[in-house]
Amino acid sequence: MKPSPHQLAAFALTSLVLAGVVRWQWQPRRAAAAERDDELEGTLERMAAEVHAAPLLGLADRGPELLRWQPSDACTQVYAFTIDETFANETVAAFLGRAEEHSRWLMAVGPHPRSEGQLAALLVAESSAEHEQGEHPRLRGLFVGPDSRSLGPAAPDFACRNRTWDPLEDALALGWPELPLARVRPGDHWRGQVVGGRCHETACLDAEGHFDRGRSCQARAWDEQLAGWLQPDSGAAMAVLRSTWDDGHEGETSTEGEFGILTWRELTIAEGRPTLAQAEIWHRWTGVSRRLELRALGACESGRGDLSETIAQVRASLPAPG
Repeated sequence: MKPSPHQLAAFALTSLVLAGVVRWQWQPRRAAAAERDDELEGTLERMAAEVHAAPLLGLADRGPELLRWQPSDACTQVYAFTIDETFANETVAAFLGRAEEHSRWLMAVGPHPRSEGQLAALLVAESSAEHEQGEHPRLRGLFVGPDSRSLGPAAPDFACRNRTWDPLEDALALGWPELPLARVRPGDHWRGQVVGGRCHETACLDAEGHFDRGRSCQARAWDEQLAGWLQPDSGAAMAVLRSTWDDGHEGETSTEGEFGILTWRELTIAEGRPTLAQAEIWHRWTGVSRRLELRALGACESGRGDLSETIAQVRASLPAPG
């Protein structure tokens, strides 16, 4: 049966409407995908400049990769760990009861000085002045997850706290996030370390600072993503990770303005060890901006040298300030 002109017109109109709906749905998705691609390229470019490597773009021919931590009891890696804060105004210090934190640490990760076959981390204040103020060395035994996806003890809730925890555990959470279970390609996401502790306190608050019983009070886990790969002048390719965490209030405002906690982290991994991790934490609740950095210093020193001696040797080789 041949369709009538009215049926043909109705069919054409329906097709146009459906095409419009598909186009309307596709355009935002395409724009979002382009924005994500721009974010990943930006991460690669920033980290490439920091570690003097070239971004490896267009990795269509590269298969999925298995990311695993490879801490070794045959060498000791020394890192510089830096915490820098900025307060929005002078009332923030009065509210928190402390001044901005600007601390510098040196951390060694390697063979435990007293336990054969175990890893340890030693964190010491960078300057003797900080040591005199009571910042004594912190030595902790480390555990590696059975699948080498994690290393601890780490405090993944470092983003939400008011700097009252052990900085060594913060440094471990910053530099050694949980890696994916399966192989991943650039752009792939996975669920990272679970955030808890005080991070639960802000997750279910409303814009007026009251507990909203209709909102989940469970803090989110870190969202991890493989941004791509970098190629240094020599050596194997370096993986670049991009991480985010927030307390569920991104984009929300109150009568006082924006609120909530936002966190970003970018990290490079070479031969199963972090080489550079940088994080920015924005506490919009209190007007605190915090920047953390963990940077590998030199090569992984071979042998079972004492951790404190290795740190002293690295400190002696560092250029003078200024």
